Amino acid sequence: MDKFSRPVCIVILACLPVIVILYAKAAAGSAEAKPKVLVEALEVQVSADALVVLNANFREPRAQVTASLPSLLWVLADPNTVKKIASSKILIWAGETGKVQTGDKLKFLVKKETRAEQETTETHIGTTLEATPFIDKDGDILLNFKFEHFSIIEPPKEIDPQTSLPIGGPIIDCSSVNSRLKLKSGEPMIAGGSVKSGAQQFILVRAEILKE
Repeated sequence: MDKFSRPVCIVILACLPVIVILYAKAAAGSAEAKPKVLVEALEVQVSADALVVLNANFREPRAQVTASLPSLLWVLADPNTVKKIASSKILIWAGETGKVQTGDKLKFLVKKETRAEQETTETHIGTTLEATPFIDKDGDILLNFKFEHFSIIEPPKEIDPQTSLPIGGPIIDCSSVNSRLKLKSGEPMIAGGSVKSGAQQFILVRAEILKE
């Protein structure tokens, strides 16, 4: 048994470096086969006049942005017709989930229901973008997409003299989309929308497969 096991062990040890190299190459090949996807979200407020100029289907969620590029650039260059509310982007490996958050945590005081004292709490003001892209056999992007934007409409009116913190939370406006989308690489799509302040507000999403 000893005479048999010794040569076998020698062969295994001799082959071990080759196995390690082959495994490393296979792992590298697998990583190279999985592309990166750039996911971008843009929230804009567009006036009714701008919608007419664009001649675009901007009223339905998941609609392709069909405006011609010159018209789109002309309208976006005019701050009287288009207002950018928020934007965010993230670079993710296909098949993986990425999340990016921008903005600040706003701390404020709230009164406890059973006591006279107050406690400190906080809320996020800004944007959160979370996405998981997959690439199907046709090269389209299947995107699990979540976008949230919190902004202050009216700040707290009282400040606590001891802590210098606001008393009570602000009045907050929230735009939120949580959806599964199918996109062509590089083409923007309307992920959600609403009517605010007499204008149309849109959350646009764009995903692009990056080639090395």
